Amino acid sequence: MGYIGVFICLGFFFLNRLKDSRIYNPLSIMSLYWSILLLLCSLNLTDSFETSDKAYALIILGVIFFAFGYLASNKYIFKLRSKSENYLYSNKFNNNDFNKSLFFILTVIALTSSIAVFQSVLVYFQSGYGLYDIRYQFISEIYGEGYADVLNVYIVKPVGYIMTVYSVTAIINKQKYAYLQFLIAVLLLTLQIVNTGGRLVMLFLLVSLLFCVFLFREKLHFSFREKTIFFLLITGVVGSLFYVSIVRESNLIENLYDYAVSSITFLSICLKKYDSGKLFAYTYGYFSWYGILNVPVNVMEFITRLDMSTTVNNLIKFLSSPTMVSDHILYNWFATAFFRFYADLNYWGVIINSFIWGCICRYTYRNWIKVQNFRNLFVYVMVTYGIVVSCMTFVFSDVSMVLSIIYIYILTNEKLNKNKKTCQLTEEREK
Repeated sequence: MGYIGVFICLGFFFLNRLKDSRIYNPLSIMSLYWSILLLLCSLNLTDSFETSDKAYALIILGVIFFAFGYLASNKYIFKLRSKSENYLYSNKFNNNDFNKSLFFILTVIALTSSIAVFQSVLVYFQSGYGLYDIRYQFISEIYGEGYADVLNVYIVKPVGYIMTVYSVTAIINKQKYAYLQFLIAVLLLTLQIVNTGGRLVMLFLLVSLLFCVFLFREKLHFSFREKTIFFLLITGVVGSLFYVSIVRESNLIENLYDYAVSSITFLSICLKKYDSGKLFAYTYGYFSWYGILNVPVNVMEFITRLDMSTTVNNLIKFLSSPTMVSDHILYNWFATAFFRFYADLNYWGVIINSFIWGCICRYTYRNWIKVQNFRNLFVYVMVTYGIVVSCMTFVFSDVSMVLSIIYIYILTNEKLNKNKKTCQLTEEREK
């Protein structure tokens, strides 16, 4: 069944290439990426437990309807031109339309909060504990349910994501203080790794860096000194990933393979448990789109006194339970994006959510192609990252990821930047 999925995914890849030659369009990335993952899982290089046909079928169904949503949105859904297209068709990248003052305040808050939490983590390090212990034993004690956890979710992580992409574009465009901004981004993400014991933020940094370099490859006319600095930055990012893996007593290559491929085996096991137990009611989109619906649902619960979160909380506990996916690999949490879709409404959840996901990816890609500003770039990077981590989870189920996109729309809002633009125009006229 896995090999059938490989051929179907490759079929979408080559058919889409006939229509859109850009290799970085979402459908090409999605179809090629999942063809590789399905092939690796079918080859079973780590002797994982057998993956069920149902797990393969769920992934194939998801990729198919992702493609349908992507293609249908191009033809039928987004025919109307957006306001931005009415006045600007530009392939010249611009990241100046950005409220730097507001973002500076958010960055200071994020750094201050991260350093404060690090002081608590340092106590555990001095007692002989490592990152693994921090993540799996003491994370609740470090963050608890107070302001530190709230700031981490609502400020620290979103600011880290935004600063990462912004600093990379600043380096590419040779802007002032670009490398300082990049170092601040790396510091924020490093503190995030140390404070939580997780590593996905470094994956975001790596994906953002490589993807932006690929998008702007024609603009990369660096001097030898600049190329050296850029090479050292990339080496530092990759080296940091290796270092964190060593500290956590794990192999980076094996970990990347496990995260990407063992998640399919874990999906198979989760589906079997989920179907046999009948323990969970359908979540009707809440589990998949948790990052968007969490706040509105909490408000509704407060107003109506109805319990809407119990099933989702139980599903979170269900995925968090460590499970053997082979004789030597213990796994939890990452059951692919398609399990979340399935928990929403069975196969219909996979069909509907995958279709909507494809529409969103096409919309963000279309915006970036039409108007190449920082807002469209950032959202497109997030969508691309979402495809990369779809073998683990669904990007829109992460509150911090969703908030970073919301913050970008606030930071690039025309009304907030109106006074700034007026001042710049006045200065230019005076000159």
